[in-house]
Amino acid sequence: MANPDVSTSSASSKRIATLLAVGVALHCAFGVLRIPHAVIGKRVADVTGLQDEGDVSWLMARARLTGAEVILEVRDNTPENAVVPVRGLFKGALEYVPPLLWPRLCCRVEALAAGASEHLGRPVAPYVIVSDGASLLLERR
Repeated sequence: MANPDVSTSSASSKRIATLLAVGVALHCAFGVLRIPHAVIGKRVADVTGLQDEGDVSWLMARARLTGAEVILEVRDNTPENAVVPVRGLFKGALEYVPPLLWPRLCCRVEALAAGASEHLGRPVAPYVIVSDGASLLLERR
């Protein structure tokens, strides 16, 4: 003979599991509905812009800074193990230079010996990146 407590317990467990599943589904649906559709559109536009313009141009334009061509010039014409001298205001455009030139090492001009062709066992780039805060310029050493 079947135990009535077992079948009642089983039905109760199924009801609880169903309620939990419905609760989780409602919670997920509520979360998805709260995501503004503009956020998704902006993110897609950001990814498309980054792919179309390139990382340097896109980041500098978004930060309203000029001098992306300076970073691209140094990237194209210096070896990856080079030391790149920098001068000027660090706040602003120059903040973007070290990560965008990585693995090249950026170093203040003042820390380099005058006319040095090597620093810390690395070749020194023939350029100096100069910043006035909002823009970058490239000077020959």
